[in-house]
Amino acid sequence: MPPTPISRLKSRTWLNEILIKSKLPSPYALESYFSPSCLRNKSDEGRKRTSRWQKYRRGEASPSKRTVAAVEAHFPGTAVWFHTPLWRLIGEEAMQLDEIAGVIGTARPHLAKHVKSRCNALARPMTINS
Repeated sequence: MPPTPISRLKSRTWLNEILIKSKLPSPYALESYFSPSCLRNKSDEGRKRTSRWQKYRRGEASPSKRTVAAVEAHFPGTAVWFHTPLWRLIGEEAMQLDEIAGVIGTARPHLAKHVKSRCNALARPMTINS
């Protein structure tokens, strides 16, 4: 299945944050850093390198949980860009009002009291007498 526009943006955003945090110049440099065995002796063996980091930059592939965790161990703060609830908020999958309130409350705690109070009011059945 081809990547969705949101999954493409998610991978691209994550990769760009890694480049900023690592101060490495390119996806190729990231591949050298994290997967040096993918680059060694590939021309001698007649195989091409995977270019997976370049695929992340173009949004053609998504990293595995293991890859995201490995990068996070070296460059803290990068995984949040991959796991941010923003991707669910802008996605096509429906979210419950409580989930949306939780996301907003987590992102902006000072707004949580307003969102949650409205959420609770909507959760109760309303009648003409209430």
